[in-house]
Amino acid sequence: MIAQKKIPVIICVFINPGDISASPGTPTYNFVKAYADKWEPYSQRTPCAALLYDTVSDRYARFLRDEILAEVEAKYNIRKDSYSRAITGLSSGGICSFNVAWQQPDQFSRVISWIGSFASIQWREDANVADGGQDYPEKILRESKRNLRAWLQDGSEDVEMAATVAGLWQISEWPMR
Repeated sequence: MIAQKKIPVIICVFINPGDISASPGTPTYNFVKAYADKWEPYSQRTPCAALLYDTVSDRYARFLRDEILAEVEAKYNIRKDSYSRAITGLSSGGICSFNVAWQQPDQFSRVISWIGSFASIQWREDANVADGGQDYPEKILRESKRNLRAWLQDGSEDVEMAATVAGLWQISEWPMR
């Protein structure tokens, strides 16, 4: 379709999740290294999902905008409007993709969340703030509206973590629909 000029050229950026060992000196590397050093036996790979993907903050959104997209924009002329950008992820990447769009709707307004872990499995930057994925239904209701288009996928055979620990994947995103 691109060759037939029916759709514009598409640039897809895929990130190898969790391993930032090749990025010393970046803000994300420094943050994860400090966490790994403090909470041994974590390696620099271990805490990434909880720190970057499952935590409801703008940390990963800033990483994408300031470190990843800045690199891509230096090499390619990409559109900067959120309408032209989409983000997707699976499991922890599913909540991460929704969170990135929620935190920076000016960067991404299209989201696909495959079995997003909208449950309480996040790392807490501030132990007094239990703001995790399980809180998104209420966040959507109480915070300012965002111009997002989201597709949330889940199924009846998805992960069932002990309900007392993190919640049930199957019902965690239903109130968001």
